[in-house]
Amino acid sequence: ALGHRVLSMPMSLVGSAIGQVFFQRAAQGRHDGTLTTVVVAVFRRLVVFSICPFLLLILIGPDVFALVFGPGWREAGLYASILAPWTMVMLVSSPLSPLLAVLERQRTGLLFHAALISSRVVSLLIGGNVESVVIALTLCAASGAAIGLWKLIYTLNLVGISVSQVLLQIARTLLLAVMFISPALALRLAAVATPHTIILVGGLGVTLYYLFMGARDPQIVAVVRRIRALRTGA
Repeated sequence: ALGHRVLSMPMSLVGSAIGQVFFQRAAQGRHDGTLTTVVVAVFRRLVVFSICPFLLLILIGPDVFALVFGPGWREAGLYASILAPWTMVMLVSSPLSPLLAVLERQRTGLLFHAALISSRVVSLLIGGNVESVVIALTLCAASGAAIGLWKLIYTLNLVGISVSQVLLQIARTLLLAVMFISPALALRLAAVATPHTIILVGGLGVTLYYLFMGARDPQIVAVVRRIRALRTGA
């Protein structure tokens, strides 16, 4: 439960900060011919926000939870690291879901939602049958990420963004994120530093990553400010 709350928090904040204005801009863009431009910009920023921190969580989730919440929460950190790929995909896909309503494809959105629920049920049944929480969560994460990515590609393709463009943007951002957190990854693989040091180095890498991305795109800074405003309001 704790792992789910921790993972849901950034998805909720980023989704609210971007989703609030996306629907209006998408609806306007459909009428004035700028819809593809609007969607590309939002998609790119969502990818930028999601990949780096969740990639780090995948690598050192148990250590992060043990440091922040106490040693007894290390297992929750393992579960969070398993679910992180799914949450990362949903963080990109969910704020773009209003595009289906703008394009009057609500029925397709319902089918994707039904597929996601079905995959969860099947994953939990398999995990329960073998009495393994890890297997259940792994299947949930893998199927959820696959369906989320499928929905994302389908949705973007509706406005003329090809599969290759989607995957290329994700690959570029992933490589850049790996570059910034590679020192933490190297320390982890070499086993030459304490978990605290690895977390500190990883956190510094994520911070530098966002500073670099913000310098390249001022709108990313604007989104961060909206997120901070939402947190303050909460």
